[in-house]
Amino acid sequence: MATKLQISYVESGKLVVLELDAFLSEHHQHTAKATQFPVETGVVISDHVLQEPDVVRLEVMVSDTPLPAWSSWNGAGVGLTAEKGRAAALYRRMVELKEASQPVSLTSTVHAYDNLVVEAIDLPVDASTGDAARFSVSLRQVLQVGQRTVPIPKVATAGAKVSHGKQPTTEAEPKIKSVAATIYDMAGGKR
Repeated sequence: MATKLQISYVESGKLVVLELDAFLSEHHQHTAKATQFPVETGVVISDHVLQEPDVVRLEVMVSDTPLPAWSSWNGAGVGLTAEKGRAAALYRRMVELKEASQPVSLTSTVHAYDNLVVEAIDLPVDASTGDAARFSVSLRQVLQVGQRTVPIPKVATAGAKVSHGKQPTTEAEPKIKSVAATIYDMAGGKR
């Protein structure tokens, strides 16, 4: 995996890569939530587990005068450009990405992620800050699902409906008589 952190995104059809000079810490959180209810024997257990979005928290350092990064595969130095206001500009760009809810990709030292959004940025400033920005970034993965249209199968019917024409109505007799009605009929009463 990478030895440095890179955040990338697409803007106006072009890939933009933000290189962070140094990472002080990375926290990777991969969680799932299992059902709290009992499941029947024989069911697929994974159907009852919800995968939660991955969360990454970074503490990074960006400077106006970064040290060059050394490539391990060819020994050539790949320098990051020193630029006045570079640290502040990168911090502002991260805030803009958060406000725009822009999906980004992250290449870290242990894992690569796609579809992350910036949830929070924390920039403490004090007398020792100088021309650097030391800030924390919290990113959360947005899970995506696909959709498709499925035709509804036809339901088999019992048979075609047959019309019997116009029929006269007949009054239905009650099938269950009350005890009182039965005694009345036995006594020879008429209704």
